[in-house]
Amino acid sequence: MPRFFALIFIITTGFTQAEPLILKNKGEYPLAPHVSYFVTQNQGLEIQEVLNHSGKIQWIKNTKKDLNLGFGDGVYWQKAELSTTKQSSHDWALEFPYAQLDQVEAYLVKDGEILQYYLAGDKLPFKQRSIQHPHIVFALHLEENQNYTLYARIESSGAIQAAMTLWQWDKFNQQTLSHFLLQGLFFGFVMIMALYNLVVWTSERKSIYLNYVMYIITFAIFQSSLSGIGFQFLWPDYPWVNSYVTALSLYIAFAAFNYFIINFFEMYKTAPKLEKFIVYVFYIYMLMALLSIFLPYYLSIVTASTFAAFNILMIIAISVYMIKIKHPGAKNFTLAWSVFLMGAVMLTLNKFGLIPVSNFTEYTLQFGAGFEIMYLSFALAERMNLAKKEKLALAIEVNEEREKTFNAELENLRLEKETNQRLEKVVKDRTKELTRALDHLSIAHDKLQTISITDALTELHNRYYFNEHFKIEYKRACREHTELSLIMLDVDHFKKVNDTYGHPAGDVCLRRVAQCIKRFAARESDICCRYGGEEFIIILPSTPLLNAVDIANDIRKEIEKESVIWEKSTMNITASFGVSSAKPNISDKQHRQFLVNQVDQALYEAKGQGRNRVIMFEADVF
Repeated sequence: MPRFFALIFIITTGFTQAEPLILKNKGEYPLAPHVSYFVTQNQGLEIQEVLNHSGKIQWIKNTKKDLNLGFGDGVYWQKAELSTTKQSSHDWALEFPYAQLDQVEAYLVKDGEILQYYLAGDKLPFKQRSIQHPHIVFALHLEENQNYTLYARIESSGAIQAAMTLWQWDKFNQQTLSHFLLQGLFFGFVMIMALYNLVVWTSERKSIYLNYVMYIITFAIFQSSLSGIGFQFLWPDYPWVNSYVTALSLYIAFAAFNYFIINFFEMYKTAPKLEKFIVYVFYIYMLMALLSIFLPYYLSIVTASTFAAFNILMIIAISVYMIKIKHPGAKNFTLAWSVFLMGAVMLTLNKFGLIPVSNFTEYTLQFGAGFEIMYLSFALAERMNLAKKEKLALAIEVNEEREKTFNAELENLRLEKETNQRLEKVVKDRTKELTRALDHLSIAHDKLQTISITDALTELHNRYYFNEHFKIEYKRACREHTELSLIMLDVDHFKKVNDTYGHPAGDVCLRRVAQCIKRFAARESDICCRYGGEEFIIILPSTPLLNAVDIANDIRKEIEKESVIWEKSTMNITASFGVSSAKPNISDKQHRQFLVNQVDQALYEAKGQGRNRVIMFEADVF
């Protein structure tokens, strides 16, 4: 008793009770007109205390067709008197059609005795429900010709939509099938629109389509939380999600839609100040979305509903403004938003308990949202097509201008080509003349260069050529550590030939000697030179001393075989040879001259020993 008197009740001497409901063979019985209720702050009040003191409690008779008490923070008790007949069914489904009630306890009582007890709500795991349904549903068994009292204890931090409906199971199953069909059509259609706009975004890469996809998805999550579909199929094992998902998804949906409005109306051009204001609102919504995770559910959902009302008024004002400035997309947007607005207003008034709960108020938001999503998707598609047509028209205009420019350029090119052809002919003629002159000059240069390094009589290289290339070959031998050999030869008694037969005969002898030299010093790297008068010198790269001696002997024997017939006289000529070789490790003028001096000394020795012989220098100079 002390616990009972601690309750915040109103004890009354005169109170009204709802009339009992007589159950027959009707498939559906809304219980709201037959319900009495009271509100208490005592969360610990138990059913037995209510049964014991029911006559002292001020039960309020519900006079409306539903029982929508809006937002509140108390515990709501209601009861309904039921009488069965012979025509009534035994098995019934008791439905609480509002899925967001935190905790619902139902008691079937007869003659003060609790026959059946049920517990469900969105604060409890979904698998604990006896009937797997997005709404809170209990199975009642009622015998015929009996009187029962149905008690319900409802506790929720959100809207208290406590209307109950008693269904025959076949009728309830039919209603459930229709409900799931409508929900499936809605969510399927919404997901198709989201996928469609996502595909468009992947091809167009414009943020407006991604904003719209975000709005569609978050609104679908919000609607799934309201209908209980989300709790049944998306997060059945996580009832704590129900405390956050509704307000959070509502904030994000409006935030995404506000950014969509900015892009849809291109406010950076049409209304830059209004764009800044909506951006600020966007950040406020995102902040509130974050805060909704930490705020109590009651405060969070009331704040979200208030912000939703503000956002609705803001969008109405934006629509009016865009129509006033005659924005091309204003009419389509206003039409789509008006249908959605009707559903949003119905839902808001419904949650605050200002209008009754009905299928019309429950499904108007989904219908309006579906129409809005579809129509705005079509508007976006029309906008995309219009943009493509504008681009195509611009492209045609640009192509026409390009064609005019191209034709003008073609004419200029034709004139330029004719001019160039005339110039090319002149240049070609001048080029031919210049080419011929250059060819003559090149030939003359080549002849001059050849003459400068060639002995005119023997057609061997001259001494200048020897001096330049001996330096090169000496450096190469020093660098590559190879042996370099020299052969120097002198025609024996050449002065006597000139004195006896004359200089022309001597010239013939020198040419014969040169031919013998080229015959045996025939490698590409061998260098044969007329050193002066009747002296010749041969450079043999990468040739050891003994190999050079063999070459010198071959040349000597070949010269000895030569017979020169001059004015019926036969001249036999011979030559003396000096050979020297070195593997240099220092490349300078002094060491090069040592090798030339050595071969000259060897030649001198060959003449001293009787001529027509080969002498090699053997002293180690280095």
